[in-house]
Amino acid sequence: VIVDPLTETFGWSQGEVTLAYGITSVTTALASPWAGSLGDRYGARICMIAGTALFVVGMAATALVREPWHFYVSSDSSSEFRRPSSWCRSYQRL
Repeated sequence: VIVDPLTETFGWSQGEVTLAYGITSVTTALASPWAGSLGDRYGARICMIAGTALFVVGMAATALVREPWHFYVSSDSSSEFRRPSSWCRSYQRL
């Protein structure tokens, strides 16, 4: 859904756009233990508030994208900061 508009707007290849999703998947796998540790240490509420705030910053940064590497950084940071908030909530249910 987002690949075609980005390739048309910025003239990037589909590979450049989809690389952002690959980077996000790898960093998600690497950040999972860290995010679970945060949930155990600080609790769900603090993790969710911090994750939501950082997600908003990442999404705002996505609006300023001009180069593919901008997209990689902003896309990855916004999705990574969103995930710890949901992981913290999941860990609290266990």
